Amino acid sequence: MPRHMTHPNVTYSSGIVTNPAIDGDNVILAGTQISFQTGPVVLFSDGKNHVLNSIVEHGSRGSLAAGLMDIFPPLNSNVTITHGLHLSFGNLELGSANGGMWTIDCRSTITNGSTFTASGGRLEADPFILNGRMTVSHGSTADFLTAPVKGSGTIDVGAGSTVDLDRVTAGLHVDLAGGSLVIGQVFRMAFLGTIHESAAGSVDVMNAADATQEIFHRSTGMLDLVNGSGTTVAALKFSGDPRLFTTPNGSGGMDITTTHHATSLPTIVMPH
Repeated sequence: MPRHMTHPNVTYSSGIVTNPAIDGDNVILAGTQISFQTGPVVLFSDGKNHVLNSIVEHGSRGSLAAGLMDIFPPLNSNVTITHGLHLSFGNLELGSANGGMWTIDCRSTITNGSTFTASGGRLEADPFILNGRMTVSHGSTADFLTAPVKGSGTIDVGAGSTVDLDRVTAGLHVDLAGGSLVIGQVFRMAFLGTIHESAAGSVDVMNAADATQEIFHRSTGMLDLVNGSGTTVAALKFSGDPRLFTTPNGSGGMDITTTHHATSLPTIVMPH
């Protein structure tokens, strides 16, 4: 039995539960949709620090398991998940009304058409701390657009899957194993993590349609997208010494891949 499943299990399939005594437990969400009307909704509003063992959703093809967990006023809490998220055919939202923080440790799996949404609260300022390894695979999505992401973790993005990120601190790594990373939909120049790009992966940089050339700094792994005025509109750090090409995607952004196209931007490679 996996380590995270040796702890007690508690299952919610409907309704709203406020401040349940579930510290140390595996929380299993088994609803049919994310809804405050039908649930399941688990709210933390007591201002305490809570530690859960894991959050689990196991649905089936055509019938996703779903649920919402939220840090809610009047007293904002911090919630740590020590053994990660485990979604298979699942739809999970973790949120914060304004002032809380989620920490996800150890290994997480988002797979089989699952969707994970991280909400950063009304002001989109409440952080998610990712210290473990999160694998997003088999047509799944992890959406962190409205939440800043911190920590020293790694997100693996498999073929056919997508991760949306905007504000990321320097400690985070994204490993594109054939999947897509979408950044910059709201904030420019806010992704400070490190990207490892495989032959089949892509980085979609939104709000960078004015870029006219790319400059790759070989010694640092930094790739700058520069507009016609010489202004840097995106700066991303890649691991290793990849051969990258930036191509307009027709949707107001740029796709960075390892494949050259006729419309790819001119490239300047700098030794430093």
